[in-house]
Amino acid sequence: MSEYQYYEFQAIDRTLTEKERTEIGNWSSRTTPSSTQAIFTYSYGQFPKSAKKVVEKFFDAMLYLSNWGTKQLIFRLPRTIVDGELLTPYCFSDMVSISVIEGYAILDICFSDEEGGGWIDGEGWLSSLIPLRNDILNGDYRMLYLAWLHAINLAYDVDNCVDELEPPVPHNLQSITASLRSFIDLFEIDSDLVSAAAEASVSTYKESTLDIETEIAKLSAEERTDFLVRLAKGERHIDRLLLKRLRELSPGKMQADQNPKKRRNVAELLKSAHKISEQRKEQERRQAEQERIYKLEELAKQETELWGKITILIEQKKPKAYGEAVDILEDLRDLSKYKNQLDQFQLKIDHIHENYSMLPGLRSRLNRAGLTRART
Repeated sequence: MSEYQYYEFQAIDRTLTEKERTEIGNWSSRTTPSSTQAIFTYSYGQFPKSAKKVVEKFFDAMLYLSNWGTKQLIFRLPRTIVDGELLTPYCFSDMVSISVIEGYAILDICFSDEEGGGWIDGEGWLSSLIPLRNDILNGDYRMLYLAWLHAINLAYDVDNCVDELEPPVPHNLQSITASLRSFIDLFEIDSDLVSAAAEASVSTYKESTLDIETEIAKLSAEERTDFLVRLAKGERHIDRLLLKRLRELSPGKMQADQNPKKRRNVAELLKSAHKISEQRKEQERRQAEQERIYKLEELAKQETELWGKITILIEQKKPKAYGEAVDILEDLRDLSKYKNQLDQFQLKIDHIHENYSMLPGLRSRLNRAGLTRART
C-alpha cells in the first residue's frame, strides 16, 4: 500500500497576508494557500517544515493524518484568553502536551497506532473539529478530558499510573456535540471509557444564553472604559476577552469539577469501563437473540413454501440457483434447531442427496455448508 500523509492548516483569528501566502506557497508545489487555509498531501516525500512551528507562526489549527496510524491535532490558543495552568492537568506523556510561546499556548494532541492505520481521507475533518477550539476558549474542556482519557488508555506503561487521579471532570460530558463526536471518531476513543468517565460529570448543567446587557451592567465604570479604549485601538481578541469577563460574572458559566476528593484514579476508570463494556455486550447479545428469534418465527410461517421453492431452484440446475437453495436450507436448519426438529430436517437433507446424487455442483455446495448426508 502506498504512503499517504495529509496536512491541513487553518487560520481562524485572522487572515494570512499576501506575503505570508507567498511564503507558504513557496514551500511546495502541492498547495495554493488561501487567506485562511493551506493543505499539503504526500504519497511520497515529506513536509519540508516543522508542522508545529508553522502553527506557531501562521495558523490557529492543524490536522495531520498518515495511513500508518499517526493522527495529530494542534490548536494555537491566545494566552490572554486561556489559562495554561487550567489546561496542564489534562496533559499526559507526549500524547497530550501544552507548550508556551510568546502570546500563545500550543495544545498538541498526537496519537500513533502501533498496528498501523487504515486509509483515511483527511478532507473535512479539521473543519468539524474547529468548534472545539472555541469550546476551550470558552472554558469548556470536554475535548481535553477525552484526549487525556484516550492517552491513559493507550499508555504502554498504564500499570504504572493506575493510582494517578483523573483531571478535573468537565460538566456535560454525557452531552456529545457533533464536534466532540468527530473527535471521538477520528481518534477512535473507546466509547465505554467515555461512558465511564461521564458517570462523574455533572449532567444537570445547562448553558444559558448569556444576557450581555445585564452582565455589562455589572462591570465597573473603569472596566467598561478600559474595554472600549482597547476596542477602539483594535486590540486582537478584545471581543473574546469581554465575553470571558461577562461569563465570569454570569451565574451559569461552565466549569470543571475542581474538588480532588471526587476524582477517580485510572484503575477505577478502567474497571468501570470494563463493567460498562460487559453490560453493553450482554445487552447486544440479548438484542441479537431477540432479533434471531423474531426472524425464525417469521421464517416458520413460510416453511412449507420455502421447501417447495428449494425444489424449484434445484431443478433449474444452475450454480446461482444452487447457491440460493443452500442459503434457504441454512436458514431452515437454524429453524429446525430452534424447534428441536433436527431429525426431521436431516431426513429431508438425506432425500435431497438421494434424489439429486447426479448433480455434483449441488452436492459440493451442500457439503461446504455442512448440509451433509447422515451417516448410516
